[in-house]
Amino acid sequence: MGGVESPTRLTSRDLFERLEASLGQDRANRRRTGVVVVELDLPPSPDLRQEIVQRLATAARESDSMCPLTPQRYVVVVPRLKEVDALAQLVVRITAALRSPIEVLGTGHECPLTVTGAISDDRSTAWSLVESALPHPHRASA
Repeated sequence: MGGVESPTRLTSRDLFERLEASLGQDRANRRRTGVVVVELDLPPSPDLRQEIVQRLATAARESDSMCPLTPQRYVVVVPRLKEVDALAQLVVRITAALRSPIEVLGTGHECPLTVTGAISDDRSTAWSLVESALPHPHRASA
């Protein structure tokens, strides 16, 4: 679960720089880096975006970093993984945190979303790792 401090919030550029650094450090230490992507099916209001960021911060680990790539797509960088199960557990925590009712513009309807993850291998780059975690890679944009 999230710790006392919130995960680091980054800009898109900082996110990819942090991800590249994590990949290098984790390879050197025989660990892996994970990425979790949260994609909303509807454009969020500013209030909904704020709620999502707060819930991501609660579910993520202190060592994780997060960033909105677009208003509908959020990325969490998960460094220093020893086991694939740790990423799977984080995906489950994030999904549970975001599945709690989040109303869309006061309509009483929950915001449909997808939470996916990917874990690095020896050839991963920052972009390839994020791209492999995208729920709809054909909709990816640079």
